[in-house]
Amino acid sequence: MGLKKTQDPNIDPQAPWENDDLHREREGDLLTRLIESLTGSYVIALKGGWGTGKSVFLRRLSANLENSGIPVIPIDAWRTDYLEDPLIAFVAATEQRIAKGRSRSDVRIEKGKSIARGLAKYAGRLSPSLVGVVAESFVPGAGAASVAVTETVERGGEAVLDAIKTKRDAEERFRELLSAARDYLTKRPIGRPVRPIVVAIDELDRCRPSYAVKVLERIKHFFDVPGIVFVIATDGLNLPSAVGSVYGEKIDGEMYLRKFFDYEFDLEEPESSAFSKTLAAQFDFNQLIASSPFVRDKAEKKLLAPSDNGYGHPVSEFDRGLDAFEILAAFPFFARNMHLSLRDQAQAFTLVNAYLRTLRGEVMVYPAVLAFAYCLRFSQPQTYSALKSGKIALKGIFDSGPGRPPILPGSAEWIDSTIYGLELTYFWNALSNSKPLVYIDELRRAIHQQSVPSIERMVAADKLFFRVSVDKRPLSQFLPRAFKLADAFG
Repeated sequence: MGLKKTQDPNIDPQAPWENDDLHREREGDLLTRLIESLTGSYVIALKGGWGTGKSVFLRRLSANLENSGIPVIPIDAWRTDYLEDPLIAFVAATEQRIAKGRSRSDVRIEKGKSIARGLAKYAGRLSPSLVGVVAESFVPGAGAASVAVTETVERGGEAVLDAIKTKRDAEERFRELLSAARDYLTKRPIGRPVRPIVVAIDELDRCRPSYAVKVLERIKHFFDVPGIVFVIATDGLNLPSAVGSVYGEKIDGEMYLRKFFDYEFDLEEPESSAFSKTLAAQFDFNQLIASSPFVRDKAEKKLLAPSDNGYGHPVSEFDRGLDAFEILAAFPFFARNMHLSLRDQAQAFTLVNAYLRTLRGEVMVYPAVLAFAYCLRFSQPQTYSALKSGKIALKGIFDSGPGRPPILPGSAEWIDSTIYGLELTYFWNALSNSKPLVYIDELRRAIHQQSVPSIERMVAADKLFFRVSVDKRPLSQFLPRAFKLADAFG
């Protein structure tokens, strides 16, 4: 199976919440009901941290709104920020949505075309600056010395007044055409209440600051039309920074943005295990896992008692399906405890995928250690670099000495009490022992001989014992191999 990169899921327009591994349907339905109730002009901030799945949610929400009878005009702001004026992007997206909604009626087709042409016409009149309009009113090349000062002032004043009137007329006509586009898309009967349409703007955070701010200001100045609802995805950090970049650091970006947003809808932080399932499907991990007879035969239960259930055989056969299964189980544990964003999880999982896909021959994998190392790379890059360079030992990340907290916050709560934490603990203890197999075998026997052995300790010791016992390479070579590949693919 070849390498792949993470991709957004395919969304069925008729079933937008199908395969919704992040469980966003409840939030989507809530926001849909809110929008259905709106008849005025509103701007909604869809807030979520960088890499929390806002783009996918916005696509699912858009399909859900369409299914509820609310037309959506999608705009990818990052793809259009090369334009001088966002109005061009707005008009182009509206024309595309009008074209999509046309029927077989010749009259309706012509009406849609007329609305689109009108929007383009008056958007063009709104785009030029007053300075440009005034400058064009003078004779090109005329010098100040050749024109009387009073005449220049009079002509300049008249040009400004004409430009203001032209712009006001264009604004009024532009809003009228927006209303017409709204009614066209919602098929609103004459005399019936206004029904909303939604302009869904994604990737505004990624745009150059001047363009991002201009988008908001265009919305404020020209789109105050009943039933026009904007939903703008934002991480809540970059937009305030963009405001400061444009207007200076003395401007409070958060306060400035409150003038634009009527509602703020915060997406809940997704559960790591749910997102890991999405990543597994995208990288064909499930197919790799299914290739293992051991995993197919209820591996979950077998892994709770490795010494009694034939775990050693697939390990000795270097079963990559088993490796993938164990990695997929450990990965969300570390991603959650290291507070990785979805984007960081996707990048870490890309390295996990690359590692497994590029293995050749009888190379042993230590799943929990691999998942931990690649999550650490994106959670704490400096700590990862120190571990890679040998400036700090694996043990030093969790045990910084008496009276000093561990480098990895919160790790004390799980490092010696969970299967994955204990796997790390036993691995670094074996790594520092001159006879790793002897150490782990004695530890395993001691745990099994306890009157009431800890399941977590027993499982962690058994899994490490079977893997170390058939590893044909020194245990000290495992992490350097993982680091080398991370450098190549990272």
